[in-house]
Amino acid sequence: MSAGLNVAIDIWRMTTTDDDVGGAVVTGTVVHSHIPARIQPHRNDLADRQSFMLQGLQVDKLFTVTVNPGTLEVFERDEIEVVAPVGHFYYQDKFRVIEADPSDFDPGDHRNYFMFTVSRDVKAHASQ
Repeated sequence: MSAGLNVAIDIWRMTTTDDDVGGAVVTGTVVHSHIPARIQPHRNDLADRQSFMLQGLQVDKLFTVTVNPGTLEVFERDEIEVVAPVGHFYYQDKFRVIEADPSDFDPGDHRNYFMFTVSRDVKAHASQ
């Protein structure tokens, strides 16, 4: 992995289909596997999130994910899953992509990266 990219993630494309009774079934396909990445929590929303959780509300915890290469197709509502290292705090947790920001480097440039914002639901007074 590149320096600073300390986890490997899988990127899932989620789709909705119907089952044999007519109910909705959410399924997903892995579109990118074992991509080197870095996950960092947003620090600017900590005070707001804490005050809402004290009131017993459900809030989204936001993270910034940086991946390399920057030529991946990542869309809003895709999901990422941390698949390595096994001892990571968010190992096998899934996050929903809410905003995708490609870099302005040339696609052939080795410095090209992709940043996106993901969310994870945090429920007050409940075990995850």
